[in-house]
Amino acid sequence: RWLYGSAARHVVTTGTRIRDELVQKGLVKSENCQSIHTGIDASIFSPGDRIDARRALSLNASGFYLGIAATIRSWKGHAYLIEALSTLPTHVELLIIGKGPYQETVESRVRDLGLENRVHFVGHQTRVAEWLRALDIFVLPSYANEGVPQSLMQAMLCRIPVVSTPVGSIEDIIRPESTGLLVPPKNSQALAQALDRLIRDDTLRDKLAEEGYRFALENCTLSSMVDQMEQVFQKVVSA
Repeated sequence: RWLYGSAARHVVTTGTRIRDELVQKGLVKSENCQSIHTGIDASIFSPGDRIDARRALSLNASGFYLGIAATIRSWKGHAYLIEALSTLPTHVELLIIGKGPYQETVESRVRDLGLENRVHFVGHQTRVAEWLRALDIFVLPSYANEGVPQSLMQAMLCRIPVVSTPVGSIEDIIRPESTGLLVPPKNSQALAQALDRLIRDDTLRDKLAEEGYRFALENCTLSSMVDQMEQVFQKVVSA
């Protein structure tokens, strides 16, 4: 209470739901708190040629790839994504980008469902943008502990359609049927239905990718964050 209410003259959060929670708990006055998205470097995360990206990564140029880029923790929803994949057409594969403490559990679930040939653990990657450009769909089925995940904004800036859940402040950037699709958390069946819809509808994939890209370019870049933070500093100095 001292830190938010007295020590800081202004508080910036990375999502509106986090901001609203601070205000509702009486930790900070609404006029002294606002939400600004973490800025993504659009010179790194940008659209590219999918086929070229796949060739560079030794992936099947004509394959169909879902992808998730996240630390492998329980609440990121990897297990629900694996279950959803098991019901999707067999030509669909999944790239799991990242490592984490829940990896053995996820790998065990992959084996239980007989998906070893369709799920690829590519580990920690320093050049994530290349992997994002190789995807047909980016998925983040988190069910807890989220603000506005940077991986979603990164995928959107690479012009990749996204599917996620209304957890944390994800709804700040995903407008259903416009900048992406949202499904209930911890619901592999709903997730599979949304993914199957996108797999079968390339027009919808293109629409979500383009609208998501435009939104992210206007609202989720480093330059956008810097502009908004400068306004915060000016407001606090002049108050």
